[in-house]
Amino acid sequence: MPSDPRTIAPHVDAAWRERLVLELRLRDVPGSTIGGALAEVEAHCVDSGQDAATAFGDPAAYAATLAEAVAAPVPRRWRVRAGVETLVQVGGVVATTWALPPWLRGEALSLTAGFATTVLVLTALAVAAAVAPGPLLRSGRRLRAWQSFLVGLAPVAVVAAATLLLPEEALRVPPAPFAVVGLVLLAAGSLALLSQGRGVDLLTAPGRDAAQAAADERRSRRLRRSAALVVPALTLAAVAMLAALPR
Repeated sequence: MPSDPRTIAPHVDAAWRERLVLELRLRDVPGSTIGGALAEVEAHCVDSGQDAATAFGDPAAYAATLAEAVAAPVPRRWRVRAGVETLVQVGGVVATTWALPPWLRGEALSLTAGFATTVLVLTALAVAAAVAPGPLLRSGRRLRAWQSFLVGLAPVAVVAAATLLLPEEALRVPPAPFAVVGLVLLAAGSLALLSQGRGVDLLTAPGRDAAQAAADERRSRRLRRSAALVVPALTLAAVAMLAALPR
């Protein structure tokens, strides 16, 4: 079974441990290597009586040192692929939730300037999160709680303002073609995730036997399959709720 960092390094300060795991993940260090690093930190802290910060310093700096030795740089094409897959998935979500409810109700499809602005904002955020998650997460950790709230509120405010201030209808068309395209894009996004041919990279403790390793691999692939179905399932649930709303 995959291991919880808390069970691998129970005597390590929780904030330090979580930051180390995050920084190693952002540097593409494999989960098995992260588990080994946590076990080494735990053993040193228990044997020496030192806390992790005293023994190993800042977790981000320590993660950078570890990553230099074990993490392979992510090819640029992988980041490009992540961005394209995100665009496909976002396009599928937007087109399906926009076009399928009117199609089910037998209504025409309308596009307002406010909705178009919302799509652009959500797409930009999704692509940024897929292509450059590290800088976004690190920037977020440096913000105070109220600053994080304001940053998170900004896109919501833009979307709300666009919806209220730009209600003009720019397009009115039959919904069926857009709904079909949305469903195809949703399916394509899921298939792209499944086609990667590998499971989720689980964080695992060192010293696993063959049976444990096989069980971890099976769970990893189950998680990959589940992840591929989450977005389509949530999208179709949203469509069902939107279609049921009174007009």
